[in-house]
Amino acid sequence: MTVKGFIFLMLVTIGTVMIAGTVAEFFTKEGFERTIVVAVATALVVFPSARWAERKGWIKGSVRVDKMGEEFSRKRPAAKTQNQQAENRQAADPQAAATPPAKPATDGKPDGQA
Repeated sequence: MTVKGFIFLMLVTIGTVMIAGTVAEFFTKEGFERTIVVAVATALVVFPSARWAERKGWIKGSVRVDKMGEEFSRKRPAAKTQNQQAENRQAADPQAAATPPAKPATDGKPDGQA
């Protein structure tokens, strides 16, 4: 989405909500009914405006319904275990894998210092 498209849709949405809210005050009671009227009126204006902006080239993109589950799920790729990480290091640099990692000193000082 370009900056021009974002600003256009933002202004259309804010203006539509303000006008729909003002009109809905006269015809509906306070509460959920008014909320639904404002939401429907806003959708009826903003959706065609977004389609128009898409034709102008201000908005690009596509919705892939088959990928929606992956997009909104909480599943994350599993972290590599330490064994897998060690195998990857050995494959990348066999000489570095041959030398064991240095053990930390138990007294908190580097080896060789008193």
